[in-house]
Amino acid sequence: LFHHDGERAVAKAAEKFGEGIRYAPSHQQSNSLVLTLRHRYAESLTRASDFRHALAVYQEIKQTRPDDERARLNVIELMLRLGQTEAGLRELDELANAYQKRAEFSKLISVLEGLVQSYPNDQVLLQRLAESHLQGGNVTKAIEVWDSLGELQLSAGEKQAAAGTIRQII
Repeated sequence: LFHHDGERAVAKAAEKFGEGIRYAPSHQQSNSLVLTLRHRYAESLTRASDFRHALAVYQEIKQTRPDDERARLNVIELMLRLGQTEAGLRELDELANAYQKRAEFSKLISVLEGLVQSYPNDQVLLQRLAESHLQGGNVTKAIEVWDSLGELQLSAGEKQAAAGTIRQII
């Protein structure tokens, strides 16, 4: 009973945010209000496990506000969650390039660590995390991540990949 009430409340909140976005005035002063409503709408959709629609809303935000890091991060997370791995990694690369151009390695590392925490067996994410630590000047941390990656590869029977990872450590 409580579970269904909670789902209904989240669905109702998502509906109300959607209405707010549609009825918000379209002049310049309302842009931040509309942006806030779009974020809250997408968050409500995510809480309601409507990941596809939440992704669409975050993609709209990203398209109109390419500098909105929160939207970009949610696009990446939702794409990975929905199994759209290649598209999610392309989005991640786009964000990583922006961080690297601004020499914001700590931000990139933080994003990658969060993704690795959510997807601990994703070898591509581990590789990118190790490379980012190396680019950020933390060789010790890069080696730790490569070591974890090598262990994961060995446990998956990927001896050639593990050998390549060991060569990166050396």
